[in-house]
Amino acid sequence: MKMLRSHLLAARAICHRDLLMYISYRARLFSHLITVFVSLASFYYISRLVKVHEFQTSQKYFSYVVVGIVITAILQAALSVASTLRAELLMGTFERFVCSPFGAVNGIASMVIFPILLELVFAVLTLAIGGIVFSMPIKWSTAPLAIPVALGGAALFGALGLLFSAAVLVAKQTTAAATYATTALGLLGGVYFPIQLLPDWGRFIANIQPLTYAVSLMRHFLIGYPLQGSIVGDILRILGFLLVTFPLAFFALSRGVRFSRRRATVLEY
Repeated sequence: MKMLRSHLLAARAICHRDLLMYISYRARLFSHLITVFVSLASFYYISRLVKVHEFQTSQKYFSYVVVGIVITAILQAALSVASTLRAELLMGTFERFVCSPFGAVNGIASMVIFPILLELVFAVLTLAIGGIVFSMPIKWSTAPLAIPVALGGAALFGALGLLFSAAVLVAKQTTAAATYATTALGLLGGVYFPIQLLPDWGRFIANIQPLTYAVSLMRHFLIGYPLQGSIVGDILRILGFLLVTFPLAFFALSRGVRFSRRRATVLEY
């Protein structure tokens, strides 16, 4: 129990460090908000050009895309831990994790917490701006059910971020791969358009990756978009991905640390 408490305090300290680093760049919060607004405005006017049978009105397509943008932003935040780890190696600060009782694995895992929490806050702001400024309809009766889905999706994306971090420890690069993965998952996860428009191979990939089900459930609870399957089925799929990916991520991360220690490259970049 004492060890658990000390680990939680250490993780909180890392989150606090990351918060201080974030707010030390005074224009960062403002630029983040501007980015959100510009993204919403762009898709709002693009939606006015969309006339397809999948969406009865332009506003329905706009709402569809906004939820996709929110989920993609959380995914990007989770995968950003790989580039953060790369930066720690470049600055020579990663050795603090390696030498501390907290350990390198726990230290890297803790670095994914703050970006995800920050992006969850911006997810709420994005939906608020979409609703207030662009008249995006929110289904308030089921909207609270989107919270556990968002948290489950964030945990799953965090595990994916740890897998990329393990690759950084071994290869000292792969941060570009995280960008490619985000793009691919977004295109094949129904972020910008329904997966029914994809070719057969695209629909197959969409149905075996977790982003599809997280986006689908979030849309259903937030804007009432119909599900292709069932709520229980999609939740079970997300839980299944979590049960597989989370242990795999920590195993890969510990193996990555051990491998780089054995080769005496743990602090190299």
